[in-house]
Order: sequence, then C-alpha cells, then structure tokens
Amino acid sequence: MPRLHEQGFSVSLASGATATFFVVSGLAGLVISRLIVRYDIRLTMIGGALLGALSLLALAYTNQVWQVYVVHIVFGVGFACTNMVPGATLITRWFERGRARALSYAATGLSLGGILLTPLCATMITGHGLARTMPWIAALYLVGIIPAALILKPDPSDMGLGPDGDPPHARVAGKAMARPGTAFHDAIRSRFFHMTAASYALIMLAQVGAIAHQFNLVLTRTTADDAATAIIFIASASMAGRLLGGWIASHFSLRTFTILLMIGQGSSQFILAGGDDTVWLFAGCIIFGLTIGNILMLMPLLYAQAFGLRDYSRIYSLGNMFAAIGMGAGPLAMGLVHDWLGGYGGSYAFAGVVSVVSAGLFSAAGAIPKPHE
Repeated sequence: MPRLHEQGFSVSLASGATATFFVVSGLAGLVISRLIVRYDIRLTMIGGALLGALSLLALAYTNQVWQVYVVHIVFGVGFACTNMVPGATLITRWFERGRARALSYAATGLSLGGILLTPLCATMITGHGLARTMPWIAALYLVGIIPAALILKPDPSDMGLGPDGDPPHARVAGKAMARPGTAFHDAIRSRFFHMTAASYALIMLAQVGAIAHQFNLVLTRTTADDAATAIIFIASASMAGRLLGGWIASHFSLRTFTILLMIGQGSSQFILAGGDDTVWLFAGCIIFGLTIGNILMLMPLLYAQAFGLRDYSRIYSLGNMFAAIGMGAGPLAMGLVHDWLGGYGGSYAFAGVVSVVSAGLFSAAGAIPKPHE
C-alpha cells in the first residue's frame, strides 16, 4: 500500500490488487492441495516462502500498474503455499481429539502477527522508505517460515505415531492403510459442502470487508487515536476468542457454535453501523474480534469432521477458494454500498445482513455428516 501512494496509484487500484491477491491465493490452493498429497509438504512451504519473499522485494520497485498486479499474483501463490491449506492439513493429520485446540493455537499467530508485525513494518516504512525496508521484511518472511518447515514432520507416521501421539494406524504388507474419509467427488456433491461453501463465501465477504473499512469507520466518528485503539481491540479480542473457541469447539457442537458465531458477527456489525460514540464503537469492535478468528478457525474443523482425512486437503482447498473469493470481494462491496448509501452506517448494516444470511445458509446445510469409511 505505501508504494501505491508513493507512485500516485489510486485507492481503487490498491483495492483491486488486494482482491486479486485473495482470489489468486484461493485458486492456487486447489493446485497446492494436490502437491502436498503427492510430495513432501515441506517443499511446498519452502517454495512458497521463497516466492513470497521475492514478491515482497519486488514490491519496492513497482512503478507501473501491471507490475503491481504481477507482484500481488506472485505473492498470492506464495502465501497459499505457506498458509491455510498446508497449515490446516498438517494440523488435521497430527491431531484428532485435540484438533480444535491445536488449530486455535496455530491461528492465534494470525492475530499476534497483526499486533506485533504490522506496527513494526509501518514504522520501518515510514522512517526508512519502502526500498530500504522491504529486504528486511522479505528476510523476516523467510526466517519465520523456512526453519519451521525444515524441522516439522509432514505426518505422524514419519515418527511411528498416529494422530495425537497414539499408536500408528494398521499397516498392510508394510504400507500404511489409506486414511478414512469421504472421496473428493462425493464430498463436493453433498448438500453440506454446497451450503457450507456458500455460507463461508458470504461470511468472509462481510468479515474482511468490515475489517478493511474499520479504521475509517471509527475515524469518521471519533478520533485517529480511537481508530487505532479500535484495531488493537479487534486483534486482541480475536486472539482471546480463538483460545477460548478452541476449548468450546472441543466440547460442544461445531454446527451450533458456528451458527452462533455468524450471528454474533452480524450483531457486532449492526452495533458498529449505529454506534456514534466511543463506548458503542469499542463494544462493537470487541464483539467483532471475538467472532472473526473463530469463524475462520472453524472452517477446516467442519470439513475435517464432515469428510475425514482421505481427500481432506482437496476438499478444504476448494472450500477455502470460495471463502477467498468472498474475502477479495468484501472491501469492494463495502465501499460500493458506502458510496451508494452515503456513509458507513449503511455499509456496516449491509455487512450485518450478509452475516445473518450466511448463518441461515449454514443452518440449512443440516447436521454435519459422518465421513465414509
């Protein structure tokens, strides 16, 4: 973003490039899901780290519109190689009873990174400029991913273990039996997959759109300091919510929990739509933060519980692609509604309606099915 402003690029270009990143990362996940089944998942993560670092370096030298989009496309591919699809697949392989808690701990890193790294990067860019800062950010990207990829094991069977450290699954003629679960083509034809994918496309549209405009919403109604504080509240509540949500998801119905969270996100957006003082705005931000991290965390859990491990990475990557399309469309949709209705009250009310509709769609998916044996 800073480079876009330095070069005089428009806000619409910035929004378009960000949307391109989300869509590309979702589409790339479909290919990556096949690669991590056939090859060592660590190779994909290391390759993605290298691509991501290369694109971050290149961002400092973009001065044409097409270059901006190329950088975001490359970064989208690199990001997909290192983020949700491989990460959720690893955790799903390693944990069964403790899967919800493991995912909540891993996903907490998303919020922690936002709290710690975003201000650091912004300060470095402001103080030293993009060209001098991006090599350090690229290096940080590599250091954060490659060492972890080198030491992790792609599957518990590599250490003679089963999920959760249990004894390994039975073997036939020296080979591990296929993981139980529903075949990919059967899963994607199911009503549960259709309705879940549709609901997540909408809930992520409302969620990412609201996050993208959050600072400006508070800024237009209070002060810049309050707007910055609101972002910290969202990130902090998201961290706390994920840790608590991991325990809740381990002990209660995933379906009921997901519906309540979607309704909760919508309620927070209605509060933000009508909030005209600091107390109401901060309250809406906290409720919003408590819901958003858990909603994203529950998606891989839902697909794992419904369809098992057999073709998990392919099933999840397809569902994640629809969610990524919603993420990419969210900021643009919120901006268009803002301009149409003349303010953030209408756009956040729109997001609240979309969130409630997504809860209805997910409810219509019915009970979570059991994986085929």
